[in-house]
Amino acid sequence: MDDQSHQKFSLLKYTILQYWQKLKNILTLILIIKKRPFFA
Repeated sequence: MDDQSHQKFSLLKYTILQYWQKLKNILTLILIIKKRPFFA
């Protein structure tokens, strides 16, 4: 792998990681809201 494509790959990996963290946070929030009784 040449240097430029390696850089692009690293950037892609970083972007996916960032996106995955946000997605996990949102999913956790949804789970917390769902677990809580609505009439509490």
